[in-house]
Amino acid sequence: MSSEAVRVIRDILPGVHEQALRELRALIAYSLAAPSPAELREQRLGLLVQIVVRAPARIPLGEEYEAERAQRATSGEEWPSRSQLSRAYGSWLRAVSAAMELDHPRSRTPPPSYHARPVAGPPYTRRDALLAVTRCMKEIGAWPTQSDYLQWRRILRHTGRLHGPGEPRLPDAKTLRRLYGSWSQARGAAERWTNGSPP
Repeated sequence: MSSEAVRVIRDILPGVHEQALRELRALIAYSLAAPSPAELREQRLGLLVQIVVRAPARIPLGEEYEAERAQRATSGEEWPSRSQLSRAYGSWLRAVSAAMELDHPRSRTPPPSYHARPVAGPPYTRRDALLAVTRCMKEIGAWPTQSDYLQWRRILRHTGRLHGPGEPRLPDAKTLRRLYGSWSQARGAAERWTNGSPP
């Protein structure tokens, strides 16, 4: 805090002791120098938010983020690595989801089209499940865990509502278990199908 600010405070509050002014100066300096944990998390996502804003209807791959990060480093910008963001948020997809949330915060109440009403259409088939798991793998760059798949599905449904053409039909975990018995069996079938073997 500048001596000018100290003088203004003394003029406004003439009875303020010098010790109180010193503590106030230290408090203001600390609050400006030490952002809150929420502010730190948002600052960490800055580059990812910029990437998401450029293409809001798709999930950026970690490799795309790392390429942009390397390019920005040449001009002196410092951003956390993909692995640092993945550790901080629990996974790459959760970091992407947090960046999308900062770009387009969801309201507390989902829109009526989403609230308690599934996406219309015929029942899911095993082929629908294989296509969904394979698409997830292609879009995130690796075979997904169940958590990855569900996070990917949530992001696509959210961006579909925001940017059109509406929510995609992607089976949920319960449907995958009904069709294949378990998540691991559904993913295994998708891997075999991708390699040309019968699922």
